Amino acid sequence: MAIYMLMVKDFEDEKRVVYSIGPNENRLGKIEYNKIEKKTFLLQKVDDEKIPDKMYVQWATQRIGQILYREDGKFPDRTSVER
Repeated sequence: MAIYMLMVKDFEDEKRVVYSIGPNENRLGKIEYNKIEKKTFLLQKVDDEKIPDKMYVQWATQRIGQILYREDGKFPDRTSVER
């Protein structure tokens, strides 16, 4: 099964970054990545009956890890996960 997840940055400061995440711009939830604790938290559920929120959080966390490692922690305004 192919997946696509959109990530749109809502907010960023020195302590955290908040992204809207979901399968498209009409069905978004929200996550927060705490830069100090290095943890991802679900703030708002994704409007998707087929895929559980747990999977969206996992994919977002993996993408954030790539951003931290490959992109030196420069969080883009928009990004996606495609598999």
